[in-house]
Amino acid sequence: MALLDEVRFALTRISSSLGQDVDTEFQRYIDAAILDLTQTTDIKPFIAAEADALQKEAIISYCLYSFEKDSTRKDKYKIAYDDLKTKMLMSSHYANVGGGSDDDEDQ
Repeated sequence: MALLDEVRFALTRISSSLGQDVDTEFQRYIDAAILDLTQTTDIKPFIAAEADALQKEAIISYCLYSFEKDSTRKDKYKIAYDDLKTKMLMSSHYANVGGGSDDDEDQ
């Protein structure tokens, strides 16, 4: 199942009032999740089509957290996302090894 389909399924479980043309919005959530994982941490970049199970769960949790309106459930999804993000940070499999900038070599 494609990641967009998985996100669509997860988000439609929490809201039955979604319109027909929500894929663009869902894709923005997916893109934002990947950027958050890879730009604000030391997790190596990846693309949605090649995401493994842990990466997919982190993306889905981010989307649920971003989409949810109920504060109690929103907090639950945020905690889940942060936990998955921490697990990825602690794993050498996801570490951005050698991620220093070229400026470091000039010094």
